[in-house]
Amino acid sequence: MSAVFRHWSFDPFLVVALVVAAVHGRGLRRHLRAVARAGRPTGPWLGQAALFWAGLVVLLISVMSPVDYWSYTYLSLHVVQHILISFIAPPLIVLGAPWVPLLLGLPLGLRRWWGTVLQRTQPRHGNGGQPSWPTATAIRAFLAKPWVPVVGFNIVMVVWHLPGPFDWAESHRWAHIWLGHGSFFVLGVGLWLQVFGSYPFRPVFPPPMRVASLVASNAVMVVVAMSMVMLTHDLYGWYSFRGGAAQQSDQQIAGAILWVCGEITFLPSILYTVMQWLREAEDAAPTAASVHRVAT
Repeated sequence: MSAVFRHWSFDPFLVVALVVAAVHGRGLRRHLRAVARAGRPTGPWLGQAALFWAGLVVLLISVMSPVDYWSYTYLSLHVVQHILISFIAPPLIVLGAPWVPLLLGLPLGLRRWWGTVLQRTQPRHGNGGQPSWPTATAIRAFLAKPWVPVVGFNIVMVVWHLPGPFDWAESHRWAHIWLGHGSFFVLGVGLWLQVFGSYPFRPVFPPPMRVASLVASNAVMVVVAMSMVMLTHDLYGWYSFRGGAAQQSDQQIAGAILWVCGEITFLPSILYTVMQWLREAEDAAPTAASVHRVAT
């Protein structure tokens, strides 16, 4: 057990999570005071904060627990780690809508600096006298396209489960943590932002595209899982030390876990998005009828 603690006790994700939690907590207190002074209920914000903190806890479990330690020995636990980082933590954080508290929790100087950055990267003419940054503006305009995180998430889902990139990342811990885990998490947040929205951000995709994004992402996940379950040879040389039947059995279990847990995440989300689509269509129908009556 001591080896487990030596392995994960200094993971850099811990520092990041602690800093983010501290900034969020500071900003949340400021925001709740402002909400209370305005005479509005603070309960919804506390509920969202709980979801955000739950997402951080899931992240820490994935990289700061025996799950991470044993993922170097068992592919099945490595897949559990990927599920926690890409399928569970991101939607919890998106539903937690932490953006306003995080901004309010920053020191005033950083908030002013961030406002200046946003002004200088506005993808439109006229910055109130502020000089613009053309390259940064182009990057921001590209990243703001709703299909970027959706396509990017599915690309990294495939790439990091290919044998070559997988074994390379396992041999280079910095790549495993910052490139592999980082891309899963960041693009996962981007994907779920397009599905659920997260105050003050609203999904750019219309409801049909949200459903299509989830269906496509689910299909990619199923293909990756099927490759682990159905291929008869060992995919990943990193686990070759386990040998023969043990490695093949673990690979099939890993594929089954990814398949089942991915469906548990995606299918309810697809159902929820379809229901939201129908609800929005019902709300729009009376408005359209009223406009028609006025026009005639």
